[in-house]
Amino acid sequence: MAGLVCLVVVAGAGAWISSRMAWNAAGVPIESLAVLPLENLSGDPAQDYFAEGFTDELITALARIRSVTVISRTSVMQYKGVHNKSLPQIARELGVMAVVEGTLVRGGIGS
Repeated sequence: MAGLVCLVVVAGAGAWISSRMAWNAAGVPIESLAVLPLENLSGDPAQDYFAEGFTDELITALARIRSVTVISRTSVMQYKGVHNKSLPQIARELGVMAVVEGTLVRGGIGS
């Protein structure tokens, strides 16, 4: 069930970004982006694999958008847990027009 929910969320995120983020605030098409490692908010370090896997799935889903170049997981992993840099600074360092960041909490049904 958790896998199905993840798949639906990843597909939805990809569709939303494809339709909503095709243009930035200045009216310029977004041609490149980076997905930062999703932060595990569960408090359980054993769940880091879930956040990393979800990050990989999101990168893969967004990479299917032909008009957007998505930076590889290897390139963005250096920013895991980094909180002392702004998103514009990270975007400049990676050479991308947009950065996706997020958090993740894994819970069971009824939790």
